[in-house]
Amino acid sequence: MMKTLLFNKYLKLSFLTAFLFIHWNHIQAQDNSWKWQHPFPVGNSHFDVAWISEETFYVSGTKGQFIKTSDFGGSWEVSHLPTEATVREIDFINESKGWAVTDNGQIWVTEDAGTNWTLQYENAESPTLRDIYFYNEQIGYAVGDAGYVENVLFKTENGGEDWSKITLPLTAGASFYGLFFCKAVSQDTVYAAGWDNTFFRSYDGGTTWNTISLPATAGGFYEGAYFVNESTGFIVGPSGYIIKTTDSGATWSVLMGSAESSDYFTEAYFYDNMRGWVSSFECLYTTEDGGATWSSNCESDYGGSRKSFIQFDTEGNGIAVASYDILVTHNGNDFEKVLPIDSINDLYSISNANDHLYIAASAGEIFHSTDKGQQWQVMSTPVNSALHCVQFVDDNHGWAAGNDGIVLKTEDGGNNWQQVEVGYEGNFSDMYLWSREELILTGATGTIIKTSDAGANWSVGNISAEDNLNAVHFVSADTGYVVGNTGLLAMSTDGGYNWELQDPGVLSHLNDVFFVSSSTGYAVGRSGIISYTENGGGLWIPQVSGVSATLNSVYFSDANHGYITTSGNVLATDDGGKNWNIQPTPSGNTLLDIYFNDQGQGWAVGTAGNILFYGEHITGVEDLGRGVTTLETVIYPNPAKSRIHFKLQTSYSGPAVLIVNSLNGNKVVNTNINFQDGEYLWDITPELENGVYVIQLRLAGEVQSSKLIINR
Repeated sequence: MMKTLLFNKYLKLSFLTAFLFIHWNHIQAQDNSWKWQHPFPVGNSHFDVAWISEETFYVSGTKGQFIKTSDFGGSWEVSHLPTEATVREIDFINESKGWAVTDNGQIWVTEDAGTNWTLQYENAESPTLRDIYFYNEQIGYAVGDAGYVENVLFKTENGGEDWSKITLPLTAGASFYGLFFCKAVSQDTVYAAGWDNTFFRSYDGGTTWNTISLPATAGGFYEGAYFVNESTGFIVGPSGYIIKTTDSGATWSVLMGSAESSDYFTEAYFYDNMRGWVSSFECLYTTEDGGATWSSNCESDYGGSRKSFIQFDTEGNGIAVASYDILVTHNGNDFEKVLPIDSINDLYSISNANDHLYIAASAGEIFHSTDKGQQWQVMSTPVNSALHCVQFVDDNHGWAAGNDGIVLKTEDGGNNWQQVEVGYEGNFSDMYLWSREELILTGATGTIIKTSDAGANWSVGNISAEDNLNAVHFVSADTGYVVGNTGLLAMSTDGGYNWELQDPGVLSHLNDVFFVSSSTGYAVGRSGIISYTENGGGLWIPQVSGVSATLNSVYFSDANHGYITTSGNVLATDDGGKNWNIQPTPSGNTLLDIYFNDQGQGWAVGTAGNILFYGEHITGVEDLGRGVTTLETVIYPNPAKSRIHFKLQTSYSGPAVLIVNSLNGNKVVNTNINFQDGEYLWDITPELENGVYVIQLRLAGEVQSSKLIINR
């Protein structure tokens, strides 16, 4: 069963740079599990693509992520392989049947286009499998490395029911080993390439192998390869190296490359012997003459991240994958990002005030939601430094702090932020806010400062420590705790002016502290450490987390129910920490903070813009889809400049109502429109500024909603 259709069971909201395909379902989600709220529809990095047909392609990624589109990125369906591993490569022999390999030695197969996956093979040594290629439905190869010390190759002759390991020779003196490429150009002829600058050939289906040394490079190794046919192939690598063979790998000529080159080529694709592309992090190189000459495109829309996949057709359509970004082109030169649409800046902390949620983020951003995270408004601040903490005491009065000694305050709900001078240029890590006027900040090198007059004056806390302080929590107006590096833990009983060191029983960095009462508290940190006290810190004793990963934050909604974030997962307890269990999440990124309300709804935030929600409510645009049945609408272009095109899936002619809301809920457009043969062109109101809006389309007794991005 498909695990999610975007946001499952209530609302499927798909929007993209080129097209926006809206699909609705009015059944409300009932499962209590962690789900994506941001970015949309997924927030993990991507690795490989299987381009199935003109408009259909599949994409694999971190933590078993598998997404597919049938309209060249206009809408997405999301499913997962049942694995925590990264799915590095996929290979499909038709639209339905394909294989996937992971970075822990697993090989999976699907018979239904990725809806369901079956584990075919798992190697006990957990090698990183980096490529898979099936010559036909029976014969396939998977290659990779085992800690960069072995050339790993597996073969199947029965569609993956059985896999046999084939040993390849190692080149003496190489810095590291492993295979990054494999292709069977016929039933018996197989090619592979490795990081030890070796090209491997087999003419008997992998039983025996010839080895050819590749030309030495300034970078020391190669990383990407593509064979057009049995004789002609290309291999690329760091220092701008491109090499070519026209005799099945027996000899290789250097087309480009030098120690002075800053290009780091990772991928190559050739449509035929003459027309091809190679990609560095920032640039796409194109040749029309088999590599004799090259033209480069280094425009900003191609991005600066490492490319793990490129492919093009004869019409100029192409796909490129670079970590979190999926890029497409329709002319082979100009790229647009189809995923992610949302910001992927790092999110450091989340707080709540009067059912409003606030998130401190990198690049000076503050995220704000008034509807439990279903819509997020990005508050503008006068700084670009990362903000590590934000808290509000009411709807209007809030504070934020972060790197470079930045402290901000607002008195109008975040519409305007004023920078407050505190006489400190280091990085702030956390804050505790008692009232509009009184707050305390912690930071690097033992920094603690406090104000009781809304920032007019600041006092320096007295603590005998120079380690970085990572978190602060107060149980009352007077009693509070800080934690920091190298096991630092201290207590104050006078509102934060003076601090007494305590012994947490560990020397590892502590990242967060939380007290559920004046006596009971928890501190978490590196190596899965949880320290627990029942007497206000007089004695700290360890609890068993069951993991060795770094624990980043801790929050208790009551004396029994607690939550801890780590990399990609949440630990939960319902017995005050006697037992901690892993709650899996769809995220493959580091989760940095967590908050739960008293209705059992929770939010976890982290790197790459990740916001996860736990509990029973929809994810998307709240209540805008109720009562909607199966009417579908295509809206394009999106982002739009001056005009958008509404196209129904029926030939409906008649009246409709178009409503546009800003993300803070203000209605900015409310107008009557008329469809003619299922279509309507709307000239965007000139007064609408660049930004993200929510469109409601009301017609024939139904309501549909979507996001619209205006970018003039």
